[in-house]
Amino acid sequence: MNQDQHLIDKEESLDPLNLPPRSEVHQKTSKSEKGVTKNPLFIHKFIIHTLLILFILLIIGIPLYYLSFIPS
Repeated sequence: MNQDQHLIDKEESLDPLNLPPRSEVHQKTSKSEKGVTKNPLFIHKFIIHTLLILFILLIIGIPLYYLSFIPS
């Protein structure tokens, strides 16, 4: 009987009308998390651009390197 009474008390204490609006709850969490984490898409974009530039430099650099050994 004690467990049944505990479950009833728990259900009564979680009244949805007593909760704050969603916008207030989400604004608090988004403000605190904003400065802590960086956008992962920015990091991936930076890595992809760096790899693209290195690839282009290799495409241009390797033929120029081998052309320097060919006697003219």
